[in-house]
Amino acid sequence: MKIKQELRWFNGFVESLSDTNLKILNHTLSEIKSSIQAKPTGSLIIPYSLSTELGLQMIFDRIIFNDGSITQLSDFCEGGEYYTISFEDNDMEKLTYMSSLITTKISTLGISPNIYPKSNKVEINGVTLDLNRGKMKYVFGNEIDINRSSREVELLLVLIEHQNKIMSYEEIVEAMKLTNNDEVERYIHKIKNRVIKLLVKTGMDKEESDKFIRLVNNEGIVAQSPIHETV
Repeated sequence: MKIKQELRWFNGFVESLSDTNLKILNHTLSEIKSSIQAKPTGSLIIPYSLSTELGLQMIFDRIIFNDGSITQLSDFCEGGEYYTISFEDNDMEKLTYMSSLITTKISTLGISPNIYPKSNKVEINGVTLDLNRGKMKYVFGNEIDINRSSREVELLLVLIEHQNKIMSYEEIVEAMKLTNNDEVERYIHKIKNRVIKLLVKTGMDKEESDKFIRLVNNEGIVAQSPIHETV
């Protein structure tokens, strides 16, 4: 990267984004990383949604990427449900840096990264929870039935609502209205393990699910969007 010029541009760009566009880009970058982890080489397969389309268009419209290194959007494939797209290594460095800025900005503003804050549908890292239908689906796997009132779904929603933030056990107890006693931390660990089992059941591999929902030392649990890891 042309360090000084491009870092200034990225900082200015992220600062100019509305809350809605911050969420859309955060969602889109998460989908990109999810696709890379599922298919490390060749063109990426990005699941179509209106938010992803808007996020990709924002990326392609940016002057910083107008050097021809990012392949333009192809036609839909798989019945119109996916984009195929490719990025150069240098592009991924830019996207990773922009993603870190967006995550920090969302945290600083204290807003939820969820792009569907008033609905019963949540999408993150290729996983869709449709609470109205009682379904959960991984874009590269299966659709499964879920109990929307179960503790594991409740914990998953709490962690997604505070994506990329380490939720302390006290915060989880408060959010889930649990009884705070000597056994509560062990109980939360059991629920977390049930969340992992749900993710694996959708077709996400164990290693990926452990990265997505993970314990952080003795601090708590985090739903970590993996776009922020080194590519």
